[in-house]
Parts: sequence; C-alpha cells; structure tokens
Amino acid sequence: MKNPVIAIVALDGSGMEAAALRSVLEYFGAFVAVKWVGRPNDFIEALGGELPVTPDYIIISGHGEDNSFIMTELGESVYGPGEPRGNFTPENVKEYLKIKGVVLSTCCTTGGGAMAEAFSKGGCTYIAPDGYVEGNSALMFVTRFFYELLQNNSEIEYAFNTAQGIDAETGMFVMAQ
Repeated sequence: MKNPVIAIVALDGSGMEAAALRSVLEYFGAFVAVKWVGRPNDFIEALGGELPVTPDYIIISGHGEDNSFIMTELGESVYGPGEPRGNFTPENVKEYLKIKGVVLSTCCTTGGGAMAEAFSKGGCTYIAPDGYVEGNSALMFVTRFFYELLQNNSEIEYAFNTAQGIDAETGMFVMAQ
C-alpha cells in the first residue's frame, strides 16, 4: 500500500512508544497522526471514529492488564457525567466501538478472550498480545508487521505471521477477525 494513513491512539504512559512508532512508520512512508488520550472520554472518541485522520490502520499504544486497557485515574471532580472510571474493559469497547478495519494494540493482555471478541464482532481485524509482552518486543512486532505490509506489500496474514515469529515475546500477539 502506498502512503497509508495510520492513527496512533496514545493512552497515558505510551509516550516513547508512540513517538518511536510514529518515527518508524513515517520513515516507511506512512502519514501518521497521533490522538493523545488523557481521559476515558478521549478514548471513547477514538473508538467512535473521532480521529484526526481517516486511517487505513489504527494502533492503540499503551498499557493493559487483565484483558483491559489501563486508563489514568482522574480526580472525582474531573470526570464528566457518565464518563467511565477505572480501566477500559471489553464491555466498554462493545458499548463505544464504531471504527472498522485493522486495529493493532500494543497493550499487554488485550489480545485474547472478551477483548478480541469485542473488536472482531465490532467489525475489526484485531491484533494484540494475549500476555505480558516486553515493551521492546511490542515495538519490534509493530515495526516488522508494518515493514511487511508497507515495504514488501505483503498480505496481512503473512505480515502478522512474520512479525509474530520473531521470538517468544512477539509470539504473544494474536489476531482475531
């Protein structure tokens, strides 16, 4: 694909990863826009398609645990009416997901079970680690995945299998369609 558009949804704590991904992907010829998420409503907007671009691919960069996206805890007076508190669960994704296409998460433990089902049943090809992947390995997975897609014009399954096969850490990534 020539000059794809990629949106990075950068959850709190993903700064260096999001910056590294943006640099690499732009070097590969992609146009990359970053949506910084500082509160749950920002993530709701992103899942609803309110992104700075109309992307060919979406990357969720951040941290995860227990099959949920880790969200920053805000002071009680800062939350908006009805704004979810705590980590963003598969139930939250089901409620707010409107985006379609390829979504790749670097967030630990967000690749399996109910989270993968929430994205795939919502119309996404969803790629994420189903375990606690080391940060450098997540960066390497995404780099190799997009290298295959953008540089070698590989099909998504081939790009995924190649990136997943680097080592045991990148082998934690799974794909749900």
